[in-house]
Amino acid sequence: MSSHPAACLAMAKVFGDPSSNTSKNLSSPSQPLGSHLLPFIHTHAASIIASSPIPYVKSAILSGTLFNSFSSSPNSSSCLSSAVNTSRLSSTVNTNFHIDHTDPLEALKQIRLRERERKRNNGGEQSNGEEQEWNWPLGELGEGEEFLLIVQGRRMRVQKTQGSANSR
Repeated sequence: MSSHPAACLAMAKVFGDPSSNTSKNLSSPSQPLGSHLLPFIHTHAASIIASSPIPYVKSAILSGTLFNSFSSSPNSSSCLSSAVNTSRLSSTVNTNFHIDHTDPLEALKQIRLRERERKRNNGGEQSNGEEQEWNWPLGELGEGEEFLLIVQGRRMRVQKTQGSANSR
């Protein structure tokens, strides 16, 4: 949970599993976030929030349209198929922690401008000459809200040592 988009980008890049959907099929090749994360967030958010030992996290209310638009059953992530328009969904929680969102929103504006420039440099304009704005997959922040990002973590590789095989 964070109100700052740069923190969300950093978390996705550092903790996301490169072999999972966290790093594939991205909304933008230069960004470690994409709408493909929304089904995973939708499926696991309630249980992760409820199990948190941190009081303000545990009492956070799932408030984004991602959670209001679909049933909350664990198997309902299938309803977030690629056929669903995810551009209007948001993954936010209401923590009632009211802070000034001016800096985070300015940072998000800069991220969008950087993406637009990257797409322009890579020939990413629409055929009709219109530019398509990069869609920030976590949506917009409301008063007292923070973005909620949940990534499937990297899998730890355990190396067997010669001594561990003989210890049984």
